[in-house]
Amino acid sequence: MTTMATINRRVAAKISRMTANEAKALIAALEPKTIEQPIIRELTGGYASQSINATVIRRLAVKSGYVKNL
Repeated sequence: MTTMATINRRVAAKISRMTANEAKALIAALEPKTIEQPIIRELTGGYASQSINATVIRRLAVKSGYVKNL
C-alpha cells in the first residue's frame, strides 16, 4: 500500500470519529496560507504538503457541513 493511501485511510478514520462541531473547530484553528499545519500533521501522522492539506481540509469541510460531498 502506498504512503498516500495509508494517509488517506488514517485521516478518514480519524475524521469519521469526529462530530461536525469538532470539525468546525479544527477548520477555525487552521493557520491561513501556511503549509505547516500542526493540526493536519496530527491527523496524518506527521505528513504535510499542499495536496495532503487540501485533502484533509476538504474532508473536514464535508464533515462539518460547509461543503456538500460530491
